[in-house]
Amino acid sequence: MTRKNAEQHSGEGAVYRQVFQFSVLYHFLYAVCACASLISMPLFGGALYLLGRITVLFSDRFRPPRSEELSRTEKITGSAVLAFLLALLLYILMIHYPQGQPRSAVWTVLYLSLALPLRSGMTVRLQEKQLLAGQGKGGYFTMALVLQVLLFLPFLALLFLFCPGWEAVSLAVGYLVGNVWEFYEIWRDRERLRTWNRTDRAELDAIRSVHSYRIFQDFSVAVAFAVQVTVTVTVAYLGASSQELFYRLLTAFGTTALCAEAVDLMMGRRPREDRDPMTAMMIGLGLWLYGLVLFYRNMGRPGGPEAYLSVALCTAGATVCIRLIVYLEEKMRSAAAFALGREKVSAYDWLFRSRIELSVLSGQTCSVVLLGALWIFGGPGSSGVGPEQLIKLRPLMLIPAVLPVLTALVLALRFPITARHLQKLDRYLNLVRNGEQNEALRRQLENVIVRKSLRRYGIRILILILRPLYRHRIKGRENVAPAGETPCVFVCNHGEIYGPVVTTLFMPFPFRPWVTSEMTDREVISEYIYRNTFSKVSWLPDGAAKFFCVRIAGPALAWIMRSVEPIPVYHGNPRQLMETFRATIDAMETGDNILVFPENSTTSADGKFLKDGVGEFFSGFAVIGQLYYKRTGKRCRFVPVYADKYRKVLSIGGELYYDGEKSPSDEKERLCTVLREEMLRMHDEIRAGKKA
Repeated sequence: MTRKNAEQHSGEGAVYRQVFQFSVLYHFLYAVCACASLISMPLFGGALYLLGRITVLFSDRFRPPRSEELSRTEKITGSAVLAFLLALLLYILMIHYPQGQPRSAVWTVLYLSLALPLRSGMTVRLQEKQLLAGQGKGGYFTMALVLQVLLFLPFLALLFLFCPGWEAVSLAVGYLVGNVWEFYEIWRDRERLRTWNRTDRAELDAIRSVHSYRIFQDFSVAVAFAVQVTVTVTVAYLGASSQELFYRLLTAFGTTALCAEAVDLMMGRRPREDRDPMTAMMIGLGLWLYGLVLFYRNMGRPGGPEAYLSVALCTAGATVCIRLIVYLEEKMRSAAAFALGREKVSAYDWLFRSRIELSVLSGQTCSVVLLGALWIFGGPGSSGVGPEQLIKLRPLMLIPAVLPVLTALVLALRFPITARHLQKLDRYLNLVRNGEQNEALRRQLENVIVRKSLRRYGIRILILILRPLYRHRIKGRENVAPAGETPCVFVCNHGEIYGPVVTTLFMPFPFRPWVTSEMTDREVISEYIYRNTFSKVSWLPDGAAKFFCVRIAGPALAWIMRSVEPIPVYHGNPRQLMETFRATIDAMETGDNILVFPENSTTSADGKFLKDGVGEFFSGFAVIGQLYYKRTGKRCRFVPVYADKYRKVLSIGGELYYDGEKSPSDEKERLCTVLREEMLRMHDEIRAGKKA
């Protein structure tokens, strides 16, 4: 998929991608490198550039009509922050002026650091007035070119008047490269600019009430803040560590270009729908944290190979997070539309961009303070902070970057929407567009997306712990067709406790299991496992067994059970058993597969489940096919599964469809007979293969 097609595929475009313009990173590095070359004070140039950019963005953010969305507190806070930054700028220029440096070089640095953000802000403002007001492209390009030339000529004159020829040429080329890159990004996002619409206020309040959106917004804000601080702390030292200007500029350009290309490539390759985005997000955050720790250990040696590795890890982690936020942003736009009951929510982009921009500005403000503290710590006229001082300041530099990354990690763990929910959301919205309804699916999505809910991790942790302890082979996964409109009912042997454990650990398809009601009741589960398991352990004292069940095993199993979304089965109570079937059909309507263990242990000689082979079936589970057909008119699929304890094989058989045209009693008998025979055949086949 090409980059253009990827952008078109993402619908209205990615707000998060617009906020993270990699040309800004390039310009920051360029200011650092140019200042290191001209006056041997890299942090001075970086701080000045960020001060100029923050000032421009603040003035744009707090001007009408965009400021109308801000609360009075936000306006006062923003004005106070802007006043502080201007005071800091005056302090740097008037009190902490670079002493002992050529006046001409200092003026060149000042002009460069402040002209770059001014040019960006004026170009965006010009684009808004010309293109969004209906003016032609020709007039816009002419005025934009005049603006670039007017800002570039004074800088070019300063360069060739006060700098050596080679340095002047290098700096001029670097300026032009950044200019072209910035103009491309601004032009690329031209259609996504939108003006304030006063009718959006009701939508804004409604979107803020969506629980999953609030977590996603907070997570994105934390990542945005962390990116600004991490880039400032790490990459600034990388750009200033080389000895020659050429290598500094090459480092700056190479770092930003690789980051930008990585994001664009991944934007064109959508993640697999069965992979949870938040799992990859947590991996990215882990890389990010490790990179910061590595940077902390090597902060006194910014030019060493480990410093470059720390920057690479931080960049990789941040890139993964940004890419997946862009992917989820499109999904959350659909979630907002679902929550509001509309096909399109016009206020979504405005609200999301507003919060991310404020976070970026806050991160850049923190970065300016950090750079200013480092530079001022070195004393007037110093070239920066030496290794000894840098080691003392490591906590100051690391904490502002680590805290938002840790916050993002906690929020990622709390984000309730999984890959399965995203699939179901797309399916539901397609049904609505086609004029259809699915009430069960709507209720499930509403519980996850709109209401307060948390992701369950019990079963994930259990799988992580137990799966490495089992060596297992899976056969026949190709026998089950890809998920479609018709879910599956997987029918597995019990094998004492082995069948439920192995299917939980190794089943290659998602499912919701039928579980005896005592195992789903938090108040009863401890007594149930004591009565059926631990009371029969002869070597364990009765008091210790009860204590273990009540204090440890019961709560742990209840936590794990909640995470698998079990459907309780009420044995011996026909009225409550109908609730089991209703919950099952509702789950199947949402697209969930079902897993049942229909063996009847009372038919065996010792009254227990068979350890090897398949016992007689309770036939009641087959009513699922009849009820599903009656409600939807569709034939559900029954799939036999055999878990072999002694040969460590989980075998999956072929699909068997319920026939709604035949007698329900005949179909129930047919399903039970054919499924059990197929499971016995798989048992014999596995045993014969093992002997061979």
